[in-house]
Amino acid sequence: MTDSTTTCFPHVTDLALGALADVVGGTLRLAAMPPRDGDMAPVERIVTDVRHAQRGDVYWAIPGKSCENGFDPASDCAYEALMRGAAGVVANHRVEPFAGRWSIEVADPVVALWELARWKRDRFCGQMIALCGDETDSLAAALIDCVLRCHLTGAAPNSNDALHDEPRVALPLAMLNVDAADDYAIAPLNAESAEQTDAAARLCRPQVVVAMGSGNPASVKRAASLLSSDAHAIVCGDEPALRRSLAGISANVRTFGRGGDCDFAATNVEYAAGCLRCEVEGATLCVRVWGRHHLHAVLAAYAVGRTLGLEPHEIAAALAAFLPPPDRSQVTQSDGLTIIHEAPRGGKPSLVALELLRETTARGRRFVLCGDEDAACDDARDLRKRFGGDVVCRAGADRFVAYGRDAREVVAAARDAGMPLGHAIACRELEDAARYVAEESQPGDVLLINAAPREAVKKILASRAPPATTLRRAA
Repeated sequence: MTDSTTTCFPHVTDLALGALADVVGGTLRLAAMPPRDGDMAPVERIVTDVRHAQRGDVYWAIPGKSCENGFDPASDCAYEALMRGAAGVVANHRVEPFAGRWSIEVADPVVALWELARWKRDRFCGQMIALCGDETDSLAAALIDCVLRCHLTGAAPNSNDALHDEPRVALPLAMLNVDAADDYAIAPLNAESAEQTDAAARLCRPQVVVAMGSGNPASVKRAASLLSSDAHAIVCGDEPALRRSLAGISANVRTFGRGGDCDFAATNVEYAAGCLRCEVEGATLCVRVWGRHHLHAVLAAYAVGRTLGLEPHEIAAALAAFLPPPDRSQVTQSDGLTIIHEAPRGGKPSLVALELLRETTARGRRFVLCGDEDAACDDARDLRKRFGGDVVCRAGADRFVAYGRDAREVVAAARDAGMPLGHAIACRELEDAARYVAEESQPGDVLLINAAPREAVKKILASRAPPATTLRRAA
């Protein structure tokens, strides 16, 4: 089933239904009782996850996306969307629309989505900023948007949507949010191959490429090589491979990072209580983010602002007012217990979250609860097993509890790394793990919940004062 956080909601209100069919090269079918405006009906919100389809939406049936009930998206999902109230569907097969609705049949919905995105890009005359990095860099897009929005108009992809979707869908969905009248737009450029990078760069046609530390050097080089001589490549200077990849390109290259040779170098870096502070070019930046690991995202936003003509004090003021969007790490407090929840993504626990746990001030002990949500692939399971040792070596955790089918192996790794036998617990189910944490934790403790659903937080809070019960440990 498709994660409900990976669907983008772009609007295409400047395009009529008939024009949409022409742009994507599809066959338009109106119901026997057609929409009131016929083929002049406006195209509204586009969704690619049928679970988000609402009245008036356009459901774009991307092959490989699942229906809520597990139906084949090439058939049943289109009708499920219509039953949910969608105004119409775009699919690779014939769909007979309900009364007042419509459908467009195309050969390939992904290709059609790219054609629509290209139509939107052709009408945009502002600064296109392409962000190269993985899904953990979604905060960089929000920070760049925060800096530029103070003086310009524009849009960034939603941190829980386009930046987290697969590359073939993420970029065109982001492009559909572009308004022709905006001064800037931010789009993800996270291609997985040289061919995809070329296609994405030619669709996006950026004037600014921002390469985060997680960016693939080969992909960054191919994207930057397409830039004109008056364009800009803004690169994480703390990654030598990224620097080397941009040697010889015609665009203007500027670097950011901790190194003294970076164009935008951070000094006096401090982090405490959810606030990251540093100095750049004499300006003091204070940003409300959780963890020192977000420094590169902050510096990338600063570098983009300076490149587009903003002054240091203007950028500092914008960042001081930044409100972080919900992302992978969410920090809450309840009855003196600080809870860091790292949402599951592909079943892989986050080492970045361990860094955040280590940096979070704790009057008491540090707990880690590790789940196995969606950990079906071998890579995810191997990473979970290594994670047990990292809990001790990286985060200095005092208690560790894991649940799931390989909980015993994960806990064994923590014990091998030096955690006392009685402090590393393996459980069969989430309920058992949550009950253990609830019984053992006290005010002043810090708890990291990694690769477990949001439900884990609710179960722990509901069990803070449970009746005495016997914990079922994994056999």
